[in-house]
Amino acid sequence: MNDFNQILTSVKAITDNQRTELFVPSANVSVVFKSLTAKQQKDLIKTAADNKLNMVSLLDTINSILLTNSITKCEFLVSDRNYIIAQLRAATISPTYIYKEKTYNLLQLAKNRVIIADSLKQQTIETTDLTVYCKIPNLQLDTVYNTVLLKSADDTKKSSDLLGELFIYEVLKYVQKIHSPALGVDIIMSDLAVKQQFQLLESLPASLYNKIVEYINKVKEFEATLLKIDDDTIEIDINQGFFTT
Repeated sequence: MNDFNQILTSVKAITDNQRTELFVPSANVSVVFKSLTAKQQKDLIKTAADNKLNMVSLLDTINSILLTNSITKCEFLVSDRNYIIAQLRAATISPTYIYKEKTYNLLQLAKNRVIIADSLKQQTIETTDLTVYCKIPNLQLDTVYNTVLLKSADDTKKSSDLLGELFIYEVLKYVQKIHSPALGVDIIMSDLAVKQQFQLLESLPASLYNKIVEYINKVKEFEATLLKIDDDTIEIDINQGFFTT
């Protein structure tokens, strides 16, 4: 086989046939994924070169990989992301992970089949004047907000300003609707431009905003329960270095 295109096609076919089945907690199903490729590993690592929002770039790249590599189509929520990508890394790059000087096999994460409760997938937060309907965003929606944030990260913007915007956008992803019959407010957030959504969220009372943050923290607590090996809950630092070893 001397034709380079034929060789390349054959190698790609071998790579495409390397697949693994992973559990998706939010959907309570197992999904078949193609393994990570060398190019995808490179794409994950090179996000470290982004000047200011490299972690946002990294998560955007992970979103793209999970959506691209899933053979069985499924809606993935951001609460699934770390659990799934850790196992893809284990199956493709290395299962070994060191946490607090103890070595773990990340392939053991597959034993954790914890299902996220419907009451946590979405939650209604009520105050005297306003009702906010919250929902865990899927990866596509997460990418929409990340893209807007990355475009705003120009060289003239201070890092402190970007940090403030990042915090607002992370909360905004979880807000689906804002309702108040008394005030004549009935807003589906996706009907607004992202900039308008941002302004609306900023205008909320701090007490209501903080209740939304509390809900998001509960989702993060659930995510932590997925990262358990041999009764040890481990913290996995999903950064560029995670994909180099």
